[in-house]
Amino acid sequence: MRLTMLSLASLALLSCERPSSPDFEAQHSMDIPLIGSITYKFLGDGSGVIIDSTSEDYDVLFSIKGDGLVSISSEIDFGIGDFDDIIPEMEVDPTDVEAEIGLIDVSFTGSGETSYEEVTGVPAETAPGPGSPISEGQSPELDIELKVDDFESGVLESGGISISFINQLGFHVSAIDAELFSGGTSVAGPEQLHDIDPGDSKTLLFSFQENDEIEVPINIRIQISWDTQTVQDPPGDLLVSASDDNLLAKNVTAVIRQQHFYTNGLVEMDDDEFRFRHPSHYVQIKEGMLSIGDIVNEFDLDIDTLTISFPDILMDYDGTGTYNESDSLWIRFEGHDRILRESNAHLGQPVKNRSLADARIFAHNNEITYNIHAITEDASVHPSDSVRTVAYFEEFLSSVTIDDLEIRTSFGEVQPRLELLTDDVTGNGKIDLFRDDEAEVSEVDYL
Repeated sequence: MRLTMLSLASLALLSCERPSSPDFEAQHSMDIPLIGSITYKFLGDGSGVIIDSTSEDYDVLFSIKGDGLVSISSEIDFGIGDFDDIIPEMEVDPTDVEAEIGLIDVSFTGSGETSYEEVTGVPAETAPGPGSPISEGQSPELDIELKVDDFESGVLESGGISISFINQLGFHVSAIDAELFSGGTSVAGPEQLHDIDPGDSKTLLFSFQENDEIEVPINIRIQISWDTQTVQDPPGDLLVSASDDNLLAKNVTAVIRQQHFYTNGLVEMDDDEFRFRHPSHYVQIKEGMLSIGDIVNEFDLDIDTLTISFPDILMDYDGTGTYNESDSLWIRFEGHDRILRESNAHLGQPVKNRSLADARIFAHNNEITYNIHAITEDASVHPSDSVRTVAYFEEFLSSVTIDDLEIRTSFGEVQPRLELLTDDVTGNGKIDLFRDDEAEVSEVDYL
């Protein structure tokens, strides 16, 4: 490359005649252009060049591309912060888990009887035997007290008590009118059944409405009718048995059999930095711990088995890196870790911790679903301590916490965020390029 410089000069010769001059001298001038050429070498090797390509600094400042284009380049190291904080962070506030035991499935059994003499007024010893005729008749009202061992009292919600009558009187019964009493007050009926042959049985169902109350003593008041007929069997008793029929109570004092109850809920995840907009969105956890503690059992039954499952948290149980719906996280309390009844809570309730390392959380709409299934003890297995009092509104309570959550991978909607890579000295959320204490200044050598 050459640089050419041109110089122009003019030489002026002036000619002038002065009529007043006696010797008539003459002066002449000419314009003569003066041109010169000077050449400078911009880039190359050797001396006299502007940029010496053989210099040791040449490769530092210049780079040559394939098409021969020479560009100035320089690597500059900036002393700025790292980008670790750009990775979304997830926070999960502690979640209170509550589960009511709900309506109580009540077990009720009872039995009673009335004799031939009480029904007919004739002693069994003098009663007509098989083949003998008897005239039609009707018994007085008879109160049969039910012997009940597994129930004391309750406020009912629905269901009923079935009363079965077994005819061992020896003759055909045409009708039985019956009414159920509790504590001397009628609570159900009257009901009527018809035609019970000797040796046969028939059943009446006494149904209850919401808030009906019953308590021992419980008795059945009956009146029996029969037609003129021939006696078929030797005289005996009318037997009565009682049992529950889908009997549900709001609260009850009784021998409470095994109860099952279920509930579900949501754990909310922070959405300030990351949002699970689609069911396929997830975060994979590097580190974290899920804990279930602060357990309170308000009802007077042990919870023999309590299972809390999280279908939105999938674990890599086999270490293969695959995540299936069947691999959801679940935590179970049972055996030595069962939930103790309220009266034994002073002995201490269990706590469960589960590592979330390598777990994937599919929290659609930033919500994690949990399910609870609980099975209580069967109080009947404790003969000396079998009667318990339980109300439907009593609860199992606990706290679910997810702590020290560190994300390895996230797939979803990352919220825009600002990360200052140098110090914001003034604290105004901006980096001032004209402040040496906020801007990062670097110099390019060799220019």
